[in-house]
Amino acid sequence: MHFSERLKKERERLGYSQTEFSKMAGATRKTLFNWEAGSGSPGIEALNTWSEVGLDVLYVVTGRRSVSYPTHAQSAVVTPIGATESSGLTWRETLAVTVDALNDTGRSLPSAKLFDLVDLLMAWQRAGARLDADAVRTQIRLVS
Repeated sequence: MHFSERLKKERERLGYSQTEFSKMAGATRKTLFNWEAGSGSPGIEALNTWSEVGLDVLYVVTGRRSVSYPTHAQSAVVTPIGATESSGLTWRETLAVTVDALNDTGRSLPSAKLFDLVDLLMAWQRAGARLDADAVRTQIRLVS
C-alpha cells in the first residue's frame, strides 16, 4: 500500500472529511485530494497537526503501526476532543491513563470494552465532568 492510500485510510479511520482534514493542515481540499491520489505529500507540520487528533504517522509513512491495534479496531472511528472543547484529556491521553489504571489494579479488558470505556469517559468530559488522570483511576477502581 502506498503512502497516499495509507493517508486516506487514516483520515477515514479518524472520521474526517477531506475538507475538515485539509483545514487542520492549513491546506485546501484539492491539495489533500492530490496527496491522497499520490501527487505530492504533506509536510511535517501537517503530519504533526494530524498526529494530535490521532493520526498514526508511523503507519502513514512506513506502513507499520506505532501501536498494535486489534484487527477489529483498525477501522474504528475515533471522535477526538479538541483543545477548544475542553482543557481535559484528549482521547489518546484518556486511553493511556485507562490502560495504566487497569494495569495498576491488575485488571484487563477486551479491546472493544476498553475503547467503549474510553469513549464513555470522553462523553462525561464533553458533558462537563472534570476528567484527569486521577478521575480515570478512581473510575477504574470503582468498577474493578
